[in-house]
Amino acid sequence: MRKAMNYNYGLTIRLMKIMAEIQAWFIMMLQTTTVFSQTARGANKELKDYILSDEGYTWMSDDYKWKERVHPTEIWVTMASGKKKKRTIDASALRLDEEKIKAQEALDGYYLLITSKYKKTASEIIDIYRGLWKIEESFKVTKSDLKSRPVYVSTEDHIKAHFLTCFIALVLERILEFSTGGKYNITKMIQSLMKSTCTNVDQNYYLFDYYDEVLKDIGNATNVNFNKDKNTSTD
Repeated sequence: MRKAMNYNYGLTIRLMKIMAEIQAWFIMMLQTTTVFSQTARGANKELKDYILSDEGYTWMSDDYKWKERVHPTEIWVTMASGKKKKRTIDASALRLDEEKIKAQEALDGYYLLITSKYKKTASEIIDIYRGLWKIEESFKVTKSDLKSRPVYVSTEDHIKAHFLTCFIALVLERILEFSTGGKYNITKMIQSLMKSTCTNVDQNYYLFDYYDEVLKDIGNATNVNFNKDKNTSTD
């Protein structure tokens, strides 16, 4: 039995329309000549009416016909007020504003930092800003590696306990990251630690099933020998 496929035709049409608009824009900017297609389903009402009208078609064969027209292009223009309005233009009349381009190029390479910490030095502000990526990474690690979302508990106390556990795990991982000199990211350390399971080989003796360079460095930093032949439950 063939499995039914759920194609998102609406999304496909919109994407094709956007791609066609982007391509048309580059053509006008570069002042080149080319040919590209556009989906009829994604056209506006006026263009659809033109397509479906029998007037103007030339039949080339029993199942193939075509017609042509020269038509102005509609684009969205951002006004000085910031609002966007649709304007009808003649593509051949478009020209690059070379003076405006040069004025914008003069600002290339400059970046502004705004802060309320006015008593700190410029170097301190730059260091603070450069450290923001660490905060963003912490949110990413908490959601992906530490599985803080989705939450499978419902009471307030359980939810607080869940996120507290995730936060403590993040702190411990940051300590490991710092202790190993930032050699490995949190994702890599978690992957190695999750593989480091133990097998009971004889009564109270256990053997680690996995060992790699990451576990070696973590062991040196925490004084835990992940490569020890036999460990007891007290170890």
